[in-house]
Amino acid sequence: MPVKSTIDPNSGVIVHAVSGDISPDDLLRALDGIVDHPLYQLGSDALWDFSGAVVSNFEGKVLRNLVRGVRERLATRGKGFKVALVAPRDIDYGLARMYEAYASELPILLSVFRSSGDAWDWLSREAGKPPET
Repeated sequence: MPVKSTIDPNSGVIVHAVSGDISPDDLLRALDGIVDHPLYQLGSDALWDFSGAVVSNFEGKVLRNLVRGVRERLATRGKGFKVALVAPRDIDYGLARMYEAYASELPILLSVFRSSGDAWDWLSREAGKPPET
């Protein structure tokens, strides 16, 4: 299974651990499947960890189609939630940033990180609250 989806019982954050060669359909299937999880709540924040995945074959057209697929699923996911993408390798980080630009039209807060620790820090911060220094 290229995407293992769980829900953190303490925070309610949906965690998608992505591994191996994946396709956009694998990602959309994970979105469709998580709504059946017993802890699922509409509008839950999400963390997508691409540390173990190969996404270098995702080009601009593929990323735009992925945004379209996410938009079609917003009724079951809600609006205004946060999505953190973890992509530690340069190529994956660059592609994730491209996706972030395409997804800017969606009614969600999306950000890209190189480490899961930074992603969790961002997800745990209240909207509009500056990071602690």
